[in-house]
Amino acid sequence: MPQPVVWGRLFDEAITVLAMQGFKIRYDHLGGDGTGHCQAGEELWMVIDVAQPIDEQIDELAAAIASRALPTGTPISESLTSLCRRHVSTG
Repeated sequence: MPQPVVWGRLFDEAITVLAMQGFKIRYDHLGGDGTGHCQAGEELWMVIDVAQPIDEQIDELAAAIASRALPTGTPISESLTSLCRRHVSTG
């Protein structure tokens, strides 16, 4: 399991990438099982449940990143790329 500093860096990087993809970010206390993304009209939303463990939050952030094309030139680490690949449909 990565160290807390690594989780923090991945989280920060994922939030930056999501913002570059056009997601609006919302933080809320939803009881620990509510992190996810959606589209409401023309707006993309990433809702982060602050009560959820950070590794689960990051997994949901990676799923959101994988759901959209990255803008050309978006910097993304190999660690985050690897997490995103788990959410790309192969079929």
